[in-house]
Amino acid sequence: MKQSIERRIQILEHENERVRRHVQLTRMICFLLTLVVAFGVFAGLQEAPQDPGELTLRKLTIVDRMGNDRITLKTDGEDGVFAGLAIRDRNDRIRLIMSTDEDRSALMCFDDNQTVRWVAQTKATGDAGTRLFDSNGNHRIATNSGKTGVAETMYLDKDGKTRLVHATDGTGVAVVRILDIKGTDRINWVSTPQGRASAIHFDAAGIPRALLGTDVDRRSHFGLLGQQSEVRWGAAVLPDETVSAGVFDSNGAPRAAVTVDKDDNAGFLVLDQNGVEVIRAMVGADGSLVADDSAESAEDR
Repeated sequence: MKQSIERRIQILEHENERVRRHVQLTRMICFLLTLVVAFGVFAGLQEAPQDPGELTLRKLTIVDRMGNDRITLKTDGEDGVFAGLAIRDRNDRIRLIMSTDEDRSALMCFDDNQTVRWVAQTKATGDAGTRLFDSNGNHRIATNSGKTGVAETMYLDKDGKTRLVHATDGTGVAVVRILDIKGTDRINWVSTPQGRASAIHFDAAGIPRALLGTDVDRRSHFGLLGQQSEVRWGAAVLPDETVSAGVFDSNGAPRAAVTVDKDDNAGFLVLDQNGVEVIRAMVGADGSLVADDSAESAEDR
């Protein structure tokens, strides 16, 4: 019985010694690992000296409490021209990217399907603009502002074709353009800083066919144009309230006109192809009639 107890004591002492040596070995390993990590940090600091209170990194990732990446800040490329910030939602979908490189700086926003919906950017050329996209990622609206002073907004259809543009330049001219599906201008509205305003209608070939406008002197006019953009018919209201309408030949020369002046006298005029009066007639406001036909020659006139 005594020998059995002594044997058990010897076994326990042996086990205690083995545990003690294991603990010492574990402590030694932890100490060595700490030295390695400290050396690595020290070496990194030696390669990239830092001022007190600063932290220098190539990449920084911030995670949520579930360990999911939410914010990533990094630089890419050996030349270091790119720097970017990406923000993800809790489902690991990118929702916003901010970046810059040697050519531009940009901000991009994404929807739940990670489809880009909005982009804002500035370019090294001095231009700045924004882009809006529909839920299918199709480019639908663009705004641009250039260093030349031109600012414009473009609206595109679902196929990416420009259908509407409104713009202004550095001189104060404002323009609205409406285009067909082929990209041909069909209607233009223009306003100048001098006070002129006009609307131009184009045919399917892009040729101006109708004009409507007002001038700084309060004259308003309307014209119909031929296939070569020559005036074929025109009407105007003059500043003195005289109203006139004229018909032009294929060369754009006036051939006939009717007029009602501010005193309510009404008349008409017919000219030959050289612009010489052939027929003139006038009816006064009192009903009197004054007519002048082509009996006289141009020299007599």
